[in-house]
Amino acid sequence: MTEMEPAVPKTSFFAVEKEVFLAFFVSRTLVWLLAWLASRWIVHGEFPISSGDAMWDLLFRWDSNWYGRIALLGYEYLPDKPSSVAFFPLYPLCLRAVAAITGTYVNFAGFLVSNTALLGAVILLRRLVALDFPTPSPVPVRTVWLFLLYPVTFFYSAPYTESLFVLLSVAALLAARHRRWALAGLAGALLTATRANGLTIMAPLLWEAFGESRPSPDLEGAGRGLLRSRWWLLIVPSGFVAFATYLHFKFGDAFAFAHAQAIWLRGFATPWWAIRNALRGHPPGYGALFVGAAVAGVVLFLVACRARLRTSYLLYAGLMLLIFLSDTILESLPRYLSVLFPLHLALAAATARSESLYLAALVASTGLMALCLALYACGYWMT
Repeated sequence: MTEMEPAVPKTSFFAVEKEVFLAFFVSRTLVWLLAWLASRWIVHGEFPISSGDAMWDLLFRWDSNWYGRIALLGYEYLPDKPSSVAFFPLYPLCLRAVAAITGTYVNFAGFLVSNTALLGAVILLRRLVALDFPTPSPVPVRTVWLFLLYPVTFFYSAPYTESLFVLLSVAALLAARHRRWALAGLAGALLTATRANGLTIMAPLLWEAFGESRPSPDLEGAGRGLLRSRWWLLIVPSGFVAFATYLHFKFGDAFAFAHAQAIWLRGFATPWWAIRNALRGHPPGYGALFVGAAVAGVVLFLVACRARLRTSYLLYAGLMLLIFLSDTILESLPRYLSVLFPLHLALAAATARSESLYLAALVASTGLMALCLALYACGYWMT
């Protein structure tokens, strides 16, 4: 008899994801510390802020109030005034469920939902990037660090939809890469119930299903069966359709969300019109921030193209970027761009061969984050 080969020990989940957990806790601690210091040392602005030194109080600002209101009171629609129907339902439903289960108030429930989604998002993001940049490439881990130290990273931990949106979009694409179409369809459906522009996930999912080269034999075999059918992608728009149907029967207007957003002057326009509005219609400094974000988004997309990232990722980032730059106003553009993981991946890939360039990008991003976070935490305009 020949001796049996020794079993290869399995690596634990925490050992595999230790760098992700480190990046998560370092970045979240830094966000809380900077927000706390800013709230103590900087004169507060004109907009109201909630009291308390806890992270869930320091980050409960702006649209967080709308999501909290929906979770507590449901939807309302006033055609000639700002209304809560402008916000899609999945995130406030999560707030309401967590608040009911834990018996906590919406500030803390939002903190739990957003940070749990964020941790899940970066774990899946590292795994998605590792499919194209396997060990020993530094790109997957660098993508996570650059993502978590993005200039408006605090929105990931605030009661906003950003972290949930990233979790679901990355989950949908990761499932598609593994030919698990039922999971991809379900994640996509939840994504379209989170924000209207979640519908763009259909483009990369369909490309993965029909546009990519024939999968390897093991994935081809995994693609058989009812739960592996590409027809599951048809359920992706169901989250959007369900919300529109609810609005139709509740308020008699299936597109009340779009009409409510128009009260905030949101609509479609040419990019140069939006840039002109940004430079003329905002307090000093803000226009430059928003236009700078637009330029950075375009540059990173070009970097992604030059790095030859996967076609489905480029398709997703390109469509989303076009939508963002076709808005009449750019005031939330830095936050909107934060969900485009291919842009973070592009920067990580571009700095993969230069440790100093990577560290410079991290330092610059963190410095800008400190400025934006101080404005957000202290009651200045930062949405």
